[in-house]
Amino acid sequence: MPTISKIRLTNVIYEEGNKRYNDELFLFDGHNGAILIENGGGKTVFIQTALQAILPHTDLADRKIKNTLMLGGAPAHIAIEWIINERPRRYVVTAVSLFTTKNALDSLRYVYEYHENDPNGIEGIPFVRDIRGGKRPADRGEMQDYYSGMHEKTLSAQTFKTIKDYKSFLEEQYNIISSEWESVVKINSSEGGVEAFFDECKNTSQLFDRLLIPTVEDSMVGHDRHLFADLFEKQLESLKNYQKLKETIEENEQISSALEEYSKTYEALHERELTYTKTKQRAKGVWKELTDQQHKQQAEQEANGAKLLEWKKDSFTHAVKAESYKIFTEQTALEQLEQAYKKALAAQTETEEQLQKDRHAYASLQWAKATAQHKEQIELLQECERQLEAMDQRADARELRNHFERAKRQLLGCLLHEIEGLETTEQQLKTDLFPVIEQIDEQEQMQKSCSENEKKLRDACANIEGRLQSQKEALAQLIRELPINPEQETVKDQLVKWTERDQFLDESIIALMQKEKGLRASQTELQKQKSALQDEKNGTMREADQLQNALAQMEKAERGIIKQLSELRAQWGGLETVFLDQDSIMERLRETMDRLAAEREELLYKERVARRFVDDHGDQEQFFGDAYLDKRLPTWKNQFAFLATGVEYLQMVDDSEQSRMLGYPLWPLTLVTTATEKAKLVKKLDQVASRLQYPVTVLSTEEALSADVQNAVQWVAPEQWRDNTNPDSFAEWKKRLGGEAAQATEQRVASERESARCQQTLHAFRSFLNEYPYQTVEEKRAKKNELQNNIETLIMSIRKSEQEEDDLEAELIRSKAKIDQFRDERSGLALYMEKARRALVIEKTIEAEQGLLKQAKENVHAAEQRLAAVLDAINALNEKRRSIDARLSNVSAELRILKRNDDYLALRALTPEKTDKSKAVIKEQIKNLEMRLNQINKTRGEWEEKRKGAASEIKHLDEAMSRLRLEYDAIDETQVFPGDGDQQLILLQSRIKQLAKEEKRRADAAQAARSEKDKQDGKLSSRKEQFQQHFPNEAVVSFHAYAGNAAQDLYDEKKRLNERKSYLDQESSRIEKELTAINQARTQLDKFEIAHHFTAPDIEAIALTSEEINDFTYNRKKSVSGITRGLEENQADVTAGKAEVGRAQQTFKTFCRTQISDVKLRQMAISGIETKQSYEEIVAFKKNMSLRIERISHYAREHIRQSDKDLQLFIDQIQTHLRTLAEELRQIPKKTKVKVKDDWKQIYSFTIPEWKEEDGKARIRNHIEWILKKLKDPSFLNEEGRQDSGKIRKALDTWLQSKQLLREIIGSDVLKVTLRKVASDSTVSTRYYTWETSNIWSGGERWSKNMTLFLGILNYVAEKKKHLKSNGQLHRAVILDNPFGQASSDHVLSPVFFVAQQLGFQMIALTALAEGKFLQDYFPVIYSCRLRGASDSGKQVMTKEKQISKAYFEDHAPQSLERLGETEQMGLFD
Repeated sequence: MPTISKIRLTNVIYEEGNKRYNDELFLFDGHNGAILIENGGGKTVFIQTALQAILPHTDLADRKIKNTLMLGGAPAHIAIEWIINERPRRYVVTAVSLFTTKNALDSLRYVYEYHENDPNGIEGIPFVRDIRGGKRPADRGEMQDYYSGMHEKTLSAQTFKTIKDYKSFLEEQYNIISSEWESVVKINSSEGGVEAFFDECKNTSQLFDRLLIPTVEDSMVGHDRHLFADLFEKQLESLKNYQKLKETIEENEQISSALEEYSKTYEALHERELTYTKTKQRAKGVWKELTDQQHKQQAEQEANGAKLLEWKKDSFTHAVKAESYKIFTEQTALEQLEQAYKKALAAQTETEEQLQKDRHAYASLQWAKATAQHKEQIELLQECERQLEAMDQRADARELRNHFERAKRQLLGCLLHEIEGLETTEQQLKTDLFPVIEQIDEQEQMQKSCSENEKKLRDACANIEGRLQSQKEALAQLIRELPINPEQETVKDQLVKWTERDQFLDESIIALMQKEKGLRASQTELQKQKSALQDEKNGTMREADQLQNALAQMEKAERGIIKQLSELRAQWGGLETVFLDQDSIMERLRETMDRLAAEREELLYKERVARRFVDDHGDQEQFFGDAYLDKRLPTWKNQFAFLATGVEYLQMVDDSEQSRMLGYPLWPLTLVTTATEKAKLVKKLDQVASRLQYPVTVLSTEEALSADVQNAVQWVAPEQWRDNTNPDSFAEWKKRLGGEAAQATEQRVASERESARCQQTLHAFRSFLNEYPYQTVEEKRAKKNELQNNIETLIMSIRKSEQEEDDLEAELIRSKAKIDQFRDERSGLALYMEKARRALVIEKTIEAEQGLLKQAKENVHAAEQRLAAVLDAINALNEKRRSIDARLSNVSAELRILKRNDDYLALRALTPEKTDKSKAVIKEQIKNLEMRLNQINKTRGEWEEKRKGAASEIKHLDEAMSRLRLEYDAIDETQVFPGDGDQQLILLQSRIKQLAKEEKRRADAAQAARSEKDKQDGKLSSRKEQFQQHFPNEAVVSFHAYAGNAAQDLYDEKKRLNERKSYLDQESSRIEKELTAINQARTQLDKFEIAHHFTAPDIEAIALTSEEINDFTYNRKKSVSGITRGLEENQADVTAGKAEVGRAQQTFKTFCRTQISDVKLRQMAISGIETKQSYEEIVAFKKNMSLRIERISHYAREHIRQSDKDLQLFIDQIQTHLRTLAEELRQIPKKTKVKVKDDWKQIYSFTIPEWKEEDGKARIRNHIEWILKKLKDPSFLNEEGRQDSGKIRKALDTWLQSKQLLREIIGSDVLKVTLRKVASDSTVSTRYYTWETSNIWSGGERWSKNMTLFLGILNYVAEKKKHLKSNGQLHRAVILDNPFGQASSDHVLSPVFFVAQQLGFQMIALTALAEGKFLQDYFPVIYSCRLRGASDSGKQVMTKEKQISKAYFEDHAPQSLERLGETEQMGLFD
């Protein structure tokens, strides 16, 4: 805001024209100024007049400006020049010319911005005009011309059509804030207005209610103090409208309910008539069914006789097949025995051949062995001959030695030859073994292949069997689904019958359709229409049912939600629906959740605090401050001669000493030990210092005894420390803490349970709203009603179509029913035929699969035989391999033995010599030569004896060889006896024995098989002879190509034939019984034809369904009795229904006349029931009423929901407003901040309690609910029993004021105002005083602190309107009427002007105080104004004298001295 440079008053006439300002200019140049006017001289007039240049037409203290000034003649001109910029100096002048028109106040408003020394400045405005002989004030027209001319001349000049535009322009362009000056108006309502105003704010509550809150609200842009009351009043209007709508809905629902009852009665009659007709139609249908069944049973009786003849033929055929199968069985057994005999004979032959082969090999080896022995004995004989000859000769030693060496070489040669022979045999055996192994591998591969092939064939066989089983099951299932007796009828035969029947039905349908062709076109069109209506009705009913189910599910879920909500808040238990209060419920649940969350955090904190003390000290017997150290002390005490805690030490001293020592506050954190161990204890404490919770003092016993209050220094210990030094107090403290901790835990758990329950309810509520949105539910309800109406319309249309169709089909109804019946039968036959064809296909498939199965089994058998042959080959090869392996092992062993022979080892260094001699002869020769060399000679007798033995052995060997030739036909005489020949002989001898036994066993088996074969051959011949005897003219049936299980099939066929015979006998009895029952029922039904005429041509028979036919057939007599009884009962019901409709119509009229208050509705209802006589008309009338009720109900629900949303918005608005209000209140003290030395200090401090948003909303909602409840009080009703809107509005204005709402939202907290004193030396106290305390200060001090707050408020208001920037020390102005009151001393005034200067206020004060140093101290510009008499009459003119503090200006503003120079102005009437 700019400061005031000049004020100009021209032609300001007051006091009924007795006093005036002609044309006075007051210069201030932005500095404080005092205008001295004696009491009664017009101080208030000056202020009110000057304010017109800022707030045109403003009143002051209930004094209107048109009553203050005389405006009947020339206008009063008021202008103020403002300093808007210091360097360069720029001004703006705001001028107002006041005048009256037709006794109404009006004005011209003018603003002009200019630089220094502008000729059109405030002094240049032509408020006065020169005339001959003097001057006169400018009139309205002249000023209008001037202002307009300036506006056209320069953009810096502005005129305004409205005061609002004028104020807005000053505020937006120059920061001259209207609301700030309105506060100045308010404070100047009386002299000393500041003090008078604050007299109404004795306490803090009054200060906030009467000043601070209204000030903040006035400064809040767009806020209306009555806004909340207005909004709430609208809510009340909505509630009233809702009650009216609800009453209308209830009335309409009553009408709808009564009309529904009447329509139900009419519908009941309609239904009874339809039921009676339907019963007659069913009776005719039963009558026709009896006729059809009679014909059917007669046909079945004839068919059953034919089937019995067919059974006899089939039974004979089965007997032929059974005897043929017996022959086939015997033939098969014979073939199997023949195969067994051939196999046994082949095995015997194979064994004989192998035995012969082994015997030949054995004989050949025996021959070779004998040959070798024979040769050896001949050589021995020859050697004996030579030795005998040599005995007669004397041999030379050298020659003997040569013979001896040669003999050894020959022996070596013989041994080597034997080794070579064994090695050759070994190699040959290995060579022979290799192909055997290869053959084994090949046979094993073949075995694997055969096994896999056998497995595949078995799997294939299993698959075929599986498929065959599936096909059989499928065939059985199809046969079960067909209406045939599989034991008596074949599918193929039945298919032929069905085909014939289907052809007959098709031809019959064509004939019947030709008969009704003339009416078919009309009938088809009507059927299409009816079908479309029926489809539409069915679809509509399905949709309506779905909607009804959905709504029922929603209502069930809603009841569950309401039950959950009522557990949280009992008031919610009375809710009919949650949708109407959806926003309120959701907001309250959120608030409750937020509140419980905050409460839980607070309880957790309390619990942690309580538990901490319990955890730290719960186990202590004596109190010690550090819990960690307390646990270590028992161990430490064993390490010190003396160690005790301070509390323990206190218990050791005398009571007198204890009282003195208790003055030392740190005993719970003190350890006492001996002086010698003190350092040790300190060191030990240093080692655990990182674990300590508190500082610990260590005292020696001497220091502990001297410890008292004097040693406490500045320590302030917790209160419980002193009390806990006493064990009893400590125990009590622990007990109390334990209780508090348990209570805190209990409270926290309870809060968590409540929070969980609330969270669960909120989640359930949200889930419900998400699943069932209100708009969707409303749409479903509307849609459901619409569908119900559509259904009724469709039902009526369908009934009409049905009636028309009945008329069209009167002559063709029977043929049409027959067509339908035949079509249904054809449809069923088509299904049966399709299944029968499938069954025949499956039978063929089964037959093919059985062939495949037979082939597969044969393949499996062949594979098994191949596998067995391979296994036999493998066994033979393995036997051969074992034989070769055994011989190879023996040869290897012989070879090893020979190479280790002593003769070989001794002779191997010699050169071998080939010889034909045997080894035994050579060895004998060597032995003999060696003896001769050693001069040891055998006697002749010994040699002769050896010769004789050799000759004898040769003879024996010749005889043995002769026996071998005689015993065996062919012997391999060229075979050489191998080195392992003896081992081979043993093996062959053993194998020959085994093969001989096996050959005998297989010969016996072959003989037994031959015997069985011959026996079976005899059986087969006997069977064939029997068949010829029983069936001489029949051929034997062959089963060789039969793929299935012939025995089982024949058994099943026999079983079926027996069952078939039994079935035919039963059928014969059943048919006879059925015909008897049908004839009896027909006779019973014919008795009622005369009374009810159900066989009349106009009655369309209702054909019985298959299920009804089954039930009817089961008990015809009972069914006929039910039909006849129904005919009699329905006839009686129709008669009674007509009487009920008459009574219901009279009841409805009575209801309308007595229960419906709305005349229009009553007449509409009665007229509707009287004029709507048919059922269709009644339904249409009810439909229209339902639509009307639904529209009203929907409107009411929407209205209530909107009211609930408005209520939530209303609560949010209050919450937001109160937060803003609280924040703005906190800003006001900041506007009293002054700089003292180098520090800024606030004079005032406001304590505005904070509140949580959820708590705030909950309290506001509770307050609103309290208001709603309060408004139901009888005190708000007028004499007529209706709500008094005046009383309600007055109460709402009180209850919904910001001050009231603020106190509601802060709850038990209070608003506080504290302030500091400002001394005359411009210092600020550090201590704060309450507002109540400040109001008992001296009068001057009160004025001082009130002025400080007032200036701070002005500062706040100005900055709220515009963010102000000062270019100088003073940057805003205030005009006050006698502001000092009781304050006149320097120590009182000085603080105020200090604060004002700090806040940048230029003060212009009007006062009557002419004395007092404070004027010269605080006002550098002083005007003394006096009234002097005019030259004519007794009127007075205001004159002024200016006094300037030159010393002040020379020190602070020397430029202002020049600007404050005043040019003398001539008086207006001089």
